[in-house]
Amino acid sequence: MSSNWYPTLARENVTVVPRAVTSAGPDGVTDSDGNFHEVDVLILGTGFQILDMPVAGIVRGADGRSLAETWDGSPRAYLGTAVAGFPNAFLMLGPNIGINTSATVLMEAQTEYIVAAIKAIGDGVGEVRGEAQDAFNVTVDEALAGTVWNNDCGSYFIDSKGRSGFSYPWSARDLKRRLGAFREDEFIVRSVPEPARR
Repeated sequence: MSSNWYPTLARENVTVVPRAVTSAGPDGVTDSDGNFHEVDVLILGTGFQILDMPVAGIVRGADGRSLAETWDGSPRAYLGTAVAGFPNAFLMLGPNIGINTSATVLMEAQTEYIVAAIKAIGDGVGEVRGEAQDAFNVTVDEALAGTVWNNDCGSYFIDSKGRSGFSYPWSARDLKRRLGAFREDEFIVRSVPEPARR
């Protein structure tokens, strides 16, 4: 939080240029209208690709497709932790888990959830039910509608399909409560047959 940002923009030696920079040289930058602007310092504040999880291209689901292929530019999960079609795979800080709090708080809650899931699955195979994941994402989308997280400014919170795939619309306390109550009925758990002995 800062009370200096907007007053800085109003200073006599500051000019706001609401256009893209097309080139930069030793003395300044040229904007998309072809105008040259002298600058002393150039700060690249271009945002982040927070929805492109590097692991998404590596982890493959039961159908052989990667997370990236399954998500197709619009990541979705259940509680930011489990993805339908990806048995025994759990994410840390996955889709729609972003809250204005410490990531450590979120990861600790997710760790407890994952441990509870592993205990429930045991020696078997378990994955979140598609309908549980879909219902969660519908409620998230409904809660985010009309919020600052779902605006038309093209922020890096919005995925390639126009969905806010980063933000969790409720409090950290709410997310911790949800993650603190693993519900086996929201998972498909199958036993794995013992290998044949020779």
